[in-house]
Parts: sequence; C-alpha cells; structure tokens
Amino acid sequence: MRAAGAVAAGREPWRFVATVGYAGLSPVAPGTMGALVALLAGLGLFALPWQVWIPLLASLTFASIPIVDRYLRGGDLHDPQEVVLDEFVGCLLAMALVPATLPWQLAAFGLFRVLDVYKPGPIRLLERLPGGAGVILDDVAAGIVAGALLAALGPFLP
Repeated sequence: MRAAGAVAAGREPWRFVATVGYAGLSPVAPGTMGALVALLAGLGLFALPWQVWIPLLASLTFASIPIVDRYLRGGDLHDPQEVVLDEFVGCLLAMALVPATLPWQLAAFGLFRVLDVYKPGPIRLLERLPGGAGVILDDVAAGIVAGALLAALGPFLP
C-alpha cells in the first residue's frame, strides 16, 4: 500500500492540469478564473490558422474527461470547485465559434459564464453524468450553445 504522500504526489500533475495551472485554487470565483485563462489563451490561439487551433482544441476537449477522471480518483467530491479545466474548455469552445476579435471573444466569455452558472435545460442534465464526463460535458454544451447563439445573432448585431 502506498503512503498518503505518495498518492498525493502522484495526483499533482493531474491537479496542475485540472486546475488549469492552479487558477482553480483562486479564493475568488475559481470558475471565472479558469474561463479568464481561456480568454487570454484563446486570444493567442485563435490568431493562429484554423488548421492549428482546431486539432489542439479538439484534442484538449477529448483529453479533458480522462484528465479530470484521473484527478478525481481518490477524492470524495463529484465536481470540486478547484477543477476549472471544464470552464477552460467550455469557454474556448464558445470563443471558437465567433470571430476572433476582442468584442466577440468577450461576448463569448460572458455568455459562456452565464450559461455555465445557470445551466439551463439539458445542460444541467449533463452535469449528472458520472466522473469526468459530468464535470466536463455540461461546460462543453454551455460553450457550444454560447458560441452558436452569438454566431446566430451576429448578422443582426451592429
């Protein structure tokens, strides 16, 4: 049997990623901090050609579920507040669906956070899935809905 310190040390790389470089350890609004890191990262990422950022974003999205599963192993919380990889991924997805200009990216960030906090309709149902899937997929849905809503409204906005 491994000592508790060895287990904690084995979780540390997963903690670093699941908390998005420890942004989730913020004592104030950790979910918003995770999304804010995504906003900053996205401003650089979406300046790259789509052939670069689409595979990166897809890989991160698909890898996030097993990463969170691994981090949650041995813990007793379903969706600890410090895990903000879900907000990071969801916000990036919202931002990916709108033009890569600061006003659009800020709008995607804001609408994503509203949908993430209030979790309307089927988004809330995804939260009930077990493990990393329940942690990640509600935010993935919130990000896709936020980006799609803004993209659909785009032609009607000044």
